[in-house]
Amino acid sequence: MTEQVAQVVVAPVASSTVSTSPVGVPNGHVTLAGVTIRSGTVPTRGQCYVRIIVLRGRTVANAEERAVLWAGYVRAGHIPSSIPNLRVNEGESFYAQVTATATVPGDTVLDVRVVVETDPSKGPAGGAWTFAEVPGSGDGAPRLISLGDPAAGAEYPNQLVPAVTQWRVRAFRGSLVTSAIPGDRRFSIRFTDTANFYFEASPRLTQPASQTRRYNAAMAGGEQSVSGVVYTVFPLPDMYLPTGHRVDFVSDSLDGGDNYGDGFLMVEEWAVPQ
Repeated sequence: MTEQVAQVVVAPVASSTVSTSPVGVPNGHVTLAGVTIRSGTVPTRGQCYVRIIVLRGRTVANAEERAVLWAGYVRAGHIPSSIPNLRVNEGESFYAQVTATATVPGDTVLDVRVVVETDPSKGPAGGAWTFAEVPGSGDGAPRLISLGDPAAGAEYPNQLVPAVTQWRVRAFRGSLVTSAIPGDRRFSIRFTDTANFYFEASPRLTQPASQTRRYNAAMAGGEQSVSGVVYTVFPLPDMYLPTGHRVDFVSDSLDGGDNYGDGFLMVEEWAVPQ
């Protein structure tokens, strides 16, 4: 029995997909394929997606992808292995394709293992099973994004979904102090493809001059407005935003003296190969 091992270091410099160099395989059949964490910080599920791919050839650029041996998210706890029972030939190879969000730990080292049985008398025993998770499925990694404390007259900064990433917006918190200039202000959160917005969430009540109001929004939440203290809660939709889409913060009739306070956006995110 011959065991081929590839190792890749996942770096969180930016959302990206990296590939290991192909590792040649002998004649035989693949009895086991999987990913383990050799050292470093364990990623949260959703931050790191790995595929182990068999190639017809020894270079990624010129080879045909023949089969996927394993595909899924690396996380704490038991990570199942595949039992492909796939016939491979000398001249073929396997490599790992690793997609990670910008927040994946920078010290994570993964071992990617493929075990090939080379004894022809020991043919595949039993059926085959491939561990395969759909990108963007299951629990994602929670990420709290600080929107900062904007200057007077400024909006919260829009948030672009990074490359090879999928977002599900879970919650928002912020506040607005309006100036004495008359007029009703309306705060809203928009989901957009950067050219057109396709959903807008906002409370029913507008905010008048000379008032402090706290805004809270949550997925599947209800709507509530309390006068006096002026505390507003409104719902967000259960939607998935792909790479390149954006969360915009928009205020109708915002005055130059109006001032937003510290804001936060909570998203659930997944690494998604593209």
